[in-house]
Amino acid sequence: MKRFTVSFLVAASFVAQAQVFRCDEPKGVSMSSAEGHNPGPDGFKGAKPIAIIGEKEMTIVWRDSKNAGGAEKAWKAVIINRSATSVSAVALDTGQAGSAAMLYTMDLKRGFLYMSAHKEGTWLNASNVSAFVSTCGN
Repeated sequence: MKRFTVSFLVAASFVAQAQVFRCDEPKGVSMSSAEGHNPGPDGFKGAKPIAIIGEKEMTIVWRDSKNAGGAEKAWKAVIINRSATSVSAVALDTGQAGSAAMLYTMDLKRGFLYMSAHKEGTWLNASNVSAFVSTCGN
């Protein structure tokens, strides 16, 4: 019985220690196969993501992404690497519009959220890669 109580307290304690970061508008570059892989500026105008880092997953909440042409969305990304200075997580998505793999890395020391996305869009008949960075604070 003591073992269960200790385990529960540790789990409850960790949940309370989830790190929350509020980020600025992401800015970056993208390349699309439909546009000859020419790099161009990209970003999410008006979107200010929130990154919540837990024990096994990072949740990225895209609050006002409707201004960027998308729906409001929250991504649950599985943590694949954790160190004292950064946490990296990956999310996969598939649907009628295509499929995507997204990598998120939170630089805990400097307060930056790095994002990269690899997408295959059936509706555009194209592949796209994007890389973004956002300044974040607790």
